Amino acid sequence: MKFLLISLLAFFPTISYAQSTEDPSKKYFYTRQECEPAPMVLSRLKHNWGEEPLWSGMGLTFGNNGQPFTGSSMFFVNQDTGSWTLATLYADGHACITAVGTAFEPYGG
Repeated sequence: MKFLLISLLAFFPTISYAQSTEDPSKKYFYTRQECEPAPMVLSRLKHNWGEEPLWSGMGLTFGNNGQPFTGSSMFFVNQDTGSWTLATLYADGHACITAVGTAFEPYGG
C-alpha cells in the first residue's frame, strides 16, 4: 500500500505539468481505433453493412503523443440504409475504423 501511494505521488507532478502545457483553446480527443488487415475491413463493410466507397483522400491521423501517421482516408456509405464508416488505410496494409454512424444524406447547403 505504501509503495502504491509513493508511486502515485511521484507521478502526480508529471501528470499535472503535462496537462498544463496543452493549449486550453484547443480540444483533444484520445480515442481507440479498431485496426485489422485492410482486406478484412473492406470485406466486412461491403458484406455486413452494404457500404461502398464514396470518396477517398490522403490525410493525417495523430497519435496520443502528437506523432502524425499518413494514410488514405476513405468514406464508405450505404445510401439505402444511411449507414456510414470513415476508415483510414495505412501503407503497412492495415485499415483502422475512425468513425461510424447512421442517417447519411448528401449535403444540400
